[in-house]
Amino acid sequence: MKNTTTLIFALALLLAMPARGQKQTSYQAMVYNGKKGGQIARGILFEAGDSALVLVKSLRTPVETEIRAVDISYLKVRKEGSTTRGTLIGAGAGLVGGLIFGGLTKLETGRCSPDDDWCEFWGGFGKAYNAFYITFTGLVGSGAGAVTGAIIGNASTTIHIDFSKSKYQEQKRKLESMAWKKGL
Repeated sequence: MKNTTTLIFALALLLAMPARGQKQTSYQAMVYNGKKGGQIARGILFEAGDSALVLVKSLRTPVETEIRAVDISYLKVRKEGSTTRGTLIGAGAGLVGGLIFGGLTKLETGRCSPDDDWCEFWGGFGKAYNAFYITFTGLVGSGAGAVTGAIIGNASTTIHIDFSKSKYQEQKRKLESMAWKKGL
């Protein structure tokens, strides 16, 4: 049990450490025009100009798409890769939580209780059953954490422009903070 606690503590420390050389965050933007009935552009928010947004499909080959503020009803913005990161963090946290839950609820040393059908399936070998139970709860916790993390990571911010240059100017500082080319 002492080794397990040490391992869990070490994993928690590793997950809490900041990564070295973090690169600039890019934001995925989906631009909508209610008059045309839907999404008019999608890409990485590259620049927030005086009267238009610039999106690119990829930072490796930046083909720019400029969208005038008066053509935008609203846009949804989220960090690129946040769904994947949320899924991985959730899966890791769920795995650790599930293993801890399984370990705390099945602290048997060798024998089965007579009313435990799963334990009887293992032929009365409580330790093998405990290992199976703890692993199973860890995997269930990991799956639940991955789904929760994906949902949280996929959250987006909605910015309303309402086809107005003045509303665009009000939101410009927020858009500039999310743009790849900051403050240009």
